[in-house]
Amino acid sequence: MFVRTDQNLRFQQSLHDLKLAMFILGRGNWPELMPFAASIAARIDMSRNPGVYFFPIPPTP
Repeated sequence: MFVRTDQNLRFQQSLHDLKLAMFILGRGNWPELMPFAASIAARIDMSRNPGVYFFPIPPTP
């Protein structure tokens, strides 16, 4: 499993044949991710199949 913040990776690489889960986070800096850490961990735990999963994180006001 990969956890990444590079949202363009899914458009730059051919990810269809991967036999792993790639989890792409909508933001890349810890202060914006921290409030969502429990939700991110829960979704990672639920993701049992290979594929690309995107976790959108709204911008901070």
